[in-house]
Amino acid sequence: MSAIGEFSLAGLVQNHTLDAHAAALLSAIAARRGNVIVAAMPRQAGKSTLLHAVADLWPPDTQIVQTRGNSERFEWLGKTNPATTGILVNEFSNHLPAYLSGDGGKVAKVFGALTQGYCLGGTLHAPEAEDVLAELAEEPNAVPPLHIGLLHAVVMLTVWAGPRGTIRRVQSVNLVTSANAPNQMPDTHPLVEFDQRRDAWNADTTPEAASRLATRLGVTSKALAEELSAREQVIDILVQQDTVGPEEVRRHFWETFRQGKTATEK
Repeated sequence: MSAIGEFSLAGLVQNHTLDAHAAALLSAIAARRGNVIVAAMPRQAGKSTLLHAVADLWPPDTQIVQTRGNSERFEWLGKTNPATTGILVNEFSNHLPAYLSGDGGKVAKVFGALTQGYCLGGTLHAPEAEDVLAELAEEPNAVPPLHIGLLHAVVMLTVWAGPRGTIRRVQSVNLVTSANAPNQMPDTHPLVEFDQRRDAWNADTTPEAASRLATRLGVTSKALAEELSAREQVIDILVQQDTVGPEEVRRHFWETFRQGKTATEK
């Protein structure tokens, strides 16, 4: 798998789109082939840029399938290995023929593929994380709540005009937690939130939040805390050294980490 993004997560930390902690969270999720949607309400918020930076940190053997909007026929189903294939959806909407709309059950079919073991990265227009889940559940998308619960994270972006041009920031990184009942919608919990007044991020470091994330990723809270600390350190070093190209960052992460484990755990 070659890098698909113009920017890496380290590069986006360098330009202050997000901080090292948020990038560490997203890299840990990506390493485990976590399912992520990046959303924002305004256009040109940088959704695809961030999505590609996350997908670049899927495991190196990942084969990427890019959906083709109105012309998508799902021919790759049954012809690809779900355990090593990632689905990229440029956008879930009916705004352009290249985007994947819910007509004909296409969005629901993508989420159905997650039950086979495929992983997913996509973008969507919505104002809040809860609205992302609601839009997926509503017609014409009609994704079953149980399948929506296969998402790991919803990342919200914000954008505004600054004195020197457009400013883009990650507004929040939200953990998606599956509901207890099949027809009950999953919920979201913000692990990181942006404070525009300080132009900085606040992280939820409570034991409850750490436990929910660790459970979702299938590790202990202690192991995850150590891993996230190590991932932050790698990102900080890469930024300090100006080693932020997508291929360079991929190589450094996969030399340091293996399937979510730190080098000391190998």
